[in-house]
Amino acid sequence: MIVPMKHLTVLTRTADRADAVERLRDVGVLHLVDAAPDTPAIREALTRLHEAEQAAALVAAQAAKVKRSARAVGSVSAGVPGYTPPADPAAILAIAREQEAAEAEMQALNRDCARYSPFGDFDPSAAISLAASNIPVILFKAPPGTTDSADGTAFRTILGHSLDACYGVQIGATALPDGFEPVEPPARRLAETIAARDAAAVRVTQAGERLAAFAPALAALHRHRDAQADAFDFATACEGMSADSGVVWLTGFAPVDSVPAVLDAASSHGWGVLARDPEADDRVPTLLRPPRVFRPILRLFGFLGISPAYTEADISGTFFIFFTIFFAMLVGDAGYGVLLLAGSLWARHRATGAAREVFTLFTVFSAATVAWGVLTCCYFGIAPDALPALLNHGAARWLGVQNNIMLVCFGLGAVHLSLGHAWNAIGLFPDSRFLSQVGWFGVIWTMFCVSCSIIGIFAFPSFMYPVTVISILLIACFMLKRSELKTNGVDLGMLPLNIVSTLGDVISYVRLFAVATASVKLAETFNGMAIGLTLPWFIKIPAVLAILLLGHGLNLAMSALSILVHAVRLNTLEFSNHKGISWSGFAYKPLRRRQPAS
Repeated sequence: MIVPMKHLTVLTRTADRADAVERLRDVGVLHLVDAAPDTPAIREALTRLHEAEQAAALVAAQAAKVKRSARAVGSVSAGVPGYTPPADPAAILAIAREQEAAEAEMQALNRDCARYSPFGDFDPSAAISLAASNIPVILFKAPPGTTDSADGTAFRTILGHSLDACYGVQIGATALPDGFEPVEPPARRLAETIAARDAAAVRVTQAGERLAAFAPALAALHRHRDAQADAFDFATACEGMSADSGVVWLTGFAPVDSVPAVLDAASSHGWGVLARDPEADDRVPTLLRPPRVFRPILRLFGFLGISPAYTEADISGTFFIFFTIFFAMLVGDAGYGVLLLAGSLWARHRATGAAREVFTLFTVFSAATVAWGVLTCCYFGIAPDALPALLNHGAARWLGVQNNIMLVCFGLGAVHLSLGHAWNAIGLFPDSRFLSQVGWFGVIWTMFCVSCSIIGIFAFPSFMYPVTVISILLIACFMLKRSELKTNGVDLGMLPLNIVSTLGDVISYVRLFAVATASVKLAETFNGMAIGLTLPWFIKIPAVLAILLLGHGLNLAMSALSILVHAVRLNTLEFSNHKGISWSGFAYKPLRRRQPAS
């Protein structure tokens, strides 16, 4: 459910401003709504927070890329075994700036090396001396096939070649021929440029090792980041307080069941509290509290950055169930499902400090994928005829027929969309508008029959004609009340277009079949490539393994992308449009401590 909220205004004396914010942080239930002004205190707190976040991110990234060797520890610790640098964000950011400068220098020197290496190593000062004696020296880039040449006043020598050009030098005052491009002489010898580039690369590596040496202090850096976030929240709350005649106040929202905690704190500290229900124009945060079994889906909502509006419905359970089905159908392979399930269980065992809901999600998704793969007889793209008869069962053979699996997709779509309108009808009853939702229910199943008849799965049933007419009449007659015709009458005019778009919504679910079929065909293609190699066995075995690993890995990665695109879309667009979910809400984030008070 979406937890009901109360609008609260907490008043206190100006002198008690800081103490009131501290106590409200301890309570940890008030979501502030006042926008804080841009003040020096807030800017300073935000700067410190950004520095702490950047320092922690830099150390985590470098620790993942660079293994701390004994030499790296010695260079940072002056030879003291087990030395851990202090978790100082300023020192970390200074090292990061050194590394960034060294990387920029290395890239510039790399460009110089690439530009001048065809000319070889020479001393630019010699060219300057000749130019001072009225003997110009010009480096040039010429078309392929250019050869050495000379005339009365100059000669040209080709020093190097590439696929598309020749590189050389002209000594003398003659102008370069057409098609020749002059090249600015280098500032130093090529050997010096290479040495400088290598030195910059060493500095980049050393800076990375110095950053990675902070890895043991990563937990302390995270605590410091959280403390700076607390300080920023504190500054925002204090600076955002309204004031008048020696009184300051904060406004925000708190869950109804948490209001007593605020009232108890107000009684203890002498605050005044005004509580009221949210009004129509209030921007109320959304706190989702679905049944425990569906709660892991909130992690996916957080990852996607979506939330229903406060006045909308909590569809967490429906989202979880259908997303699981879509995940299984899009991946579609029992072999991939086993790999994902094993990976989820292994990661859950190893990552003891991570959020268990994430592993619960992937365990459920992976198990559903195994079940669907067994149902459809898909195992790493192996042809069903090559599998034991027990695996190639009757249900798999039925689902292997294109029209049958498309029937399943259309039916799944009709059920999904109908659920939204049935939900709306129950919510509206006994208001007469619930009849319009019943009408939409009929329209959806009409479009299901139309979709199936277009494909040739079955002919459009004759009994659906009166159902269609009655459904459209129910929508047209009961979608708006008489008092709403003036303000929302345009919705009635859009009804024909909306009915036609319902056909597109039902057909849209065929993407589950199309993507899964493409995945199976890709797996079969890589299997065929691997098996069809005609090489000696000692070369064929590693080649086959490489093709299979690369091919199936690519297929699994594409399946993950299709989940993010299609499984999310079917829930957040097609179903949500029919249910009336705009996803315009924002998450409830109360003022609370991340770090315990010292």
